[in-house]
Amino acid sequence: MYKTTSYHPLMTNKEAAETLRVSKSTINNWLVMGKLQRVKMGGKTFLRRTEVEGMLIDALQPTH
Repeated sequence: MYKTTSYHPLMTNKEAAETLRVSKSTINNWLVMGKLQRVKMGGKTFLRRTEVEGMLIDALQPTH
């Protein structure tokens, strides 16, 4: 069965990794480096969807 996803402002590390097509280890490294900011809720780490999608948009911009 096809699973539809609903929009949520927060993403898990796994979802962020899949969106950016990098490993979860890379996401964790970027969190440590401060390249991404974590949102802690109930002892779990999430990332802001707008921040992750912003990284993707920035990466797609042509360089001059």
